[in-house]
Amino acid sequence: MKKFRAKASSLPIFNGRITDATTLTTSSLQLPLGQTTQRKQSTCTRVLPTVFTITDGTTGAASTSLAEAMSSSKAQVPNRQESLLQLSVTREAGVGMAGPELANYEKVRVVGQGSFGIAILYRRKSDGHQIVFKQINLSELTPPGRDLAMNEVEVFSKLHHPNIVSYLGSFIKDNTLLIEMEYADGGTLAQIIAERQGKLHFPERYIIAVFEQISSAINYMHSENILHRDLKTANVFLNRRGIVKIGDFGISKIMNTKIHAQTVLGTPYYFSPEMCEGKEYDNKSDIWALGCILGEMCCLKKTFAAANLSELVTKIMAGNYTPVPSGYTSGLRSLMSNLLQVEAPRRPTTSEVLVYWIPLIFRSLGKNKGYS
Repeated sequence: MKKFRAKASSLPIFNGRITDATTLTTSSLQLPLGQTTQRKQSTCTRVLPTVFTITDGTTGAASTSLAEAMSSSKAQVPNRQESLLQLSVTREAGVGMAGPELANYEKVRVVGQGSFGIAILYRRKSDGHQIVFKQINLSELTPPGRDLAMNEVEVFSKLHHPNIVSYLGSFIKDNTLLIEMEYADGGTLAQIIAERQGKLHFPERYIIAVFEQISSAINYMHSENILHRDLKTANVFLNRRGIVKIGDFGISKIMNTKIHAQTVLGTPYYFSPEMCEGKEYDNKSDIWALGCILGEMCCLKKTFAAANLSELVTKIMAGNYTPVPSGYTSGLRSLMSNLLQVEAPRRPTTSEVLVYWIPLIFRSLGKNKGYS
């Protein structure tokens, strides 16, 4: 472990500036897939372990070059009224067109906020249908940040899968990019895990049912040569029927070759060893993140827990993850071990997870195994 600790302190990952987000506001959520719990209908603020993100120090927007982002100043954008620029007219059947001023919708509440903007829930006045608009103020972003915002539209518009948040359209008005998308009304997986703290572990059948849907979405993305690059429980949404919806494609990448080492983006808790070392990486980094998500569902805490970034990177490079509780099956523990192989080529593909590992675990469960 000492050699990993010594090596970690000199890695390129430390060239970035570190910010953290420690609070998460949640509301009472119904456990999907038939699981029910008794909860009071209340809203509370939960304090979670610090989540580190590498950002542009000026605006909070992730940059494709960390060194460049650290030295660049805030981009100057002309302060003028722009005419409505329609970027896409792709929409699902039955979902009406939101007017330039959102006149047909009424604002309900803010449902998310991050370095790239704010997500606001709207209700359509005519029938009560709810959608989300992600609003990004382009004038507050550096040029690399604006490129990533436009990249989200490009990637998001290409994705069509039942376990991916539906893209409904986008436009720019007054230097604000608005991305219209499906609303997942069951909250995020991070919120559901937070509400489970201090209670029994999730049933293994529930974990595998959720994980199968996440894997299916990522398998589809990889088949389209797209890397997500920011897979984490906060980007896994669910609706009240328990259907998983993967979202947040701000730093996703359409891949032709391996990604250059400088492109170190995302949330360090889910970084792969190759990303930490500044090496080129590919879709096997998404596989590593899937392992981190699976471990989080099993352990109800971060798969790689650490007090600081140096300790975190040391654990990642050594593959020293939080052990899966003994109540889960050996098949699930074996899947975790394979997903979190330090050597990227040894990790399975999402197709192998779906075709081999998940059926194997379901067959081994029986009626009374796996925290049932």
